[in-house]
Amino acid sequence: MPLRYQVSTDGFYVRATCYGILTSEDVIAYIQKLMEDDRVKPGFRQLFDVSGVEDAMIAPDQYKSVTDVVLGNPKKGKNNMLAIVAGTGKVYLKARQYEVATSPHIENAIVFNSIRTAEIWLGVTDLELSPLSEPIAG
Repeated sequence: MPLRYQVSTDGFYVRATCYGILTSEDVIAYIQKLMEDDRVKPGFRQLFDVSGVEDAMIAPDQYKSVTDVVLGNPKKGKNNMLAIVAGTGKVYLKARQYEVATSPHIENAIVFNSIRTAEIWLGVTDLELSPLSEPIAG
């Protein structure tokens, strides 16, 4: 599953884009990559665009593995915001399950169907972003 991301020039916004099949291993690899990326600053906000994902192969019982990594991220601040942009169907339902399972006690997460609306909620419209990263695979 290709997953690539961009970081704003100030390091407080990350925009990830996913395609293909999404697994919990992919999400964990992405979070770990953000932990290692010196451009990403503590307290960052992120947009996780899964609108191009064909299928999310993440069962609700795998959310704990993902949230354990989220909670262990030293760059996660108490005001972190996660906007998940999903289309419709199964991927949207999985994103909503994650939102319900994690928000607000683990992450302040909300699922959107529009990147523009998600960026308004995040307060990150019109930011300059770095080029896309190399693909991350789980």
